[in-house]
Amino acid sequence: MTVEDLARHRGRDRLLRVLLVLLLAPCYARGLASDAIGYGDETYWTAHGWKAAQLLLVRRDLDHPFWSYGRDARVLAKTELPFFLMPPTRVPKLGLLLIGASVLLLDAPEPRPRPYDYFRSVAWNREHGRVPPLATLLAARLPSAILGVVGAVFMYSLLRGLLPSGWAFAGALLFALNPLVYWFSRLAMTDVIANSFAIGAILFAIRACEREGRWAPMLLAGLLACAAVSSKLNAGILAPILGAAFLLEAWLRRMPGLLLRAAISAALAVLLFVGLNPTLYRDPLGGVLSMLRVGSEFGELRLFSSIVLLDSVSSRVQAAYQILLGDFGMLASRFGVPADPLLLALGLGLLGWRARSLPAARVVLLWLLAAVAAVSLLTPLRFERYYLPAVAPIVAAECLALAFLLGVAVRGGSRALRALGGARGRA
Repeated sequence: MTVEDLARHRGRDRLLRVLLVLLLAPCYARGLASDAIGYGDETYWTAHGWKAAQLLLVRRDLDHPFWSYGRDARVLAKTELPFFLMPPTRVPKLGLLLIGASVLLLDAPEPRPRPYDYFRSVAWNREHGRVPPLATLLAARLPSAILGVVGAVFMYSLLRGLLPSGWAFAGALLFALNPLVYWFSRLAMTDVIANSFAIGAILFAIRACEREGRWAPMLLAGLLACAAVSSKLNAGILAPILGAAFLLEAWLRRMPGLLLRAAISAALAVLLFVGLNPTLYRDPLGGVLSMLRVGSEFGELRLFSSIVLLDSVSSRVQAAYQILLGDFGMLASRFGVPADPLLLALGLGLLGWRARSLPAARVVLLWLLAAVAAVSLLTPLRFERYYLPAVAPIVAAECLALAFLLGVAVRGGSRALRALGGARGRA
C-alpha cells in the first residue's frame, strides 16, 4: 500500500468516525430528561454517585463513613441512604464518580429520593417523590450517553482490524443501536460506562499485539481495562482475556518484550484501581474481597421469582441464549430475522480460521469465548444488563460472517452473470 493509499484510508476512517458520532449523538440524547426510559436502579446510582463526587471532589473528605460503611454488610443491608441495596463501599467508584460529577457540574438539584418501590410504576414513584428530579436524571444519564457513543467509535476502530471500512461502520451502528446497548446507554447506571471502556481496552490490546515495541497501546489497554473494572466489577473478565492474548502473542511471535510491557501496564492498572477507590485505601485486599462476594450473595437471594433466579448451569445457558441471540440478537432484535445463532457459529469459525495469521482475530476470538462463557455460566440472575459484556464480541463475529456470506454471494452472482452473458453470446 502506497503512502497516498494509506492517507486516503485514514481520512475515510476519520470521516466515518465523525459520521458515527453525528448519527448517534441525537439518538442517545433523546429522552434523557424524561421518565419514559425510567429504571428503578437509577435512584441508587444517582444518589450514591452524587454523594461520592460531593465528598471527593467538593469536600475532599476521605474519612467520611460513606467510604467505609457496610463493607461486610450483606447486599440487602440498610445504608445511610433511605433505601436498601448494597452499601456504597461494595461497588467500584469510577462510574459512580462520573455520574455524580456530571450532576455537580451541571448544578442539578441534589438527589434526595425516598425508597423506590420496585413493584409500582415509574409514574407512581415520581408522584410520591421516590425518584430524582428530571434535571438531576438528565445530568446523571449524560456520562452513559457520552461513553455509549465513545464505545461505538471504539467498536468501529476494532472492527477495522477485521473488516473493510463500510462493514466496520455498519457493525458499529448495529452494535450501538442494539436495543440492549441503546437502552442502558441512556440510563444513570454504570453498565455501559464499563462496557465502553472494555471495548477500548480490547482495541488497544490488539494494537499492542500488532505494533511490536510500542508502549502507548499497551499502557492505554491497561488504563482502559482499569477504568472498566473501576466502573463495574464484572469487567474483570478483561484480566484473563488480555493475559491470555499477550501470552499467546508473545509465544507465537517470539516477543518476550510484550510480556514485560504487559506486566508493567497491569501493575500500573492495579495501583490506579486502588487510587480511584477511596474505600480501598486502608485495606485494599479486604475491600476487594468484599466486592467479589457481592455476586455470590445476589445469587443466594430468594426475593426473586424462579424466572429471574438462575440457579443451574442449564438455566443460565438458556437465559444467555435467549437474551443474546433472541431478544437482543443483532438481527433478531432489529429486523426480526432469527439468524443470529447461525451467524455466530459461522463467525466463530471464521475467527478461528483468520486467527492463524491475524493478531486482531486472535484477540477477538479470546474475547468472544471468554465473554460468552462468563455470562452463560456465572450470571446468577436474569437481569438483561448483566449480558452487555458479550454483545460487542458477538456483533463482531456476526458482522464477519455477514461480510463473508455477502462476498460469496457477490462473487457467485458475478460468475453467474458472466456465464449468462457467455451463453447469450453463443446463442
